[in-house]
Amino acid sequence: MTAAVALASICIFVAAFWLLGIPSRAAAALAVTRGAFATMRDTALDEEAREKEVQRASLKLLRLFFSILGRSLLALIASLLPIWIADALGLAPRDTILLFLARWDVILAVSLALLAAYLLWTRLWPSR
Repeated sequence: MTAAVALASICIFVAAFWLLGIPSRAAAALAVTRGAFATMRDTALDEEAREKEVQRASLKLLRLFFSILGRSLLALIASLLPIWIADALGLAPRDTILLFLARWDVILAVSLALLAAYLLWTRLWPSR
């Protein structure tokens, strides 16, 4: 039962991660960072214009940081729901599930499975 609840928790986290748009927010942060670096290297702009653009980019990055942080916390809370429910129903103790999820072999297996799934997804649907 512990492994089943742990798997449900992982699946909910992955689904929430994508549904909450965390990857797109991270991509937006990278785009803002690249734009800020390009602005700093732009010799056509004077020092004041560069400073203004970099400040604008830093404020946007700060907003994106808090957006990613909040969404990540929501995904984490969502992934804890099956653990709390299983504990409340007496199906599996919360501590046992969390210790199972913290094992190095479980972390390695889940990481490899998620990496393989991501690589397969990007090969089957490269435009996404």
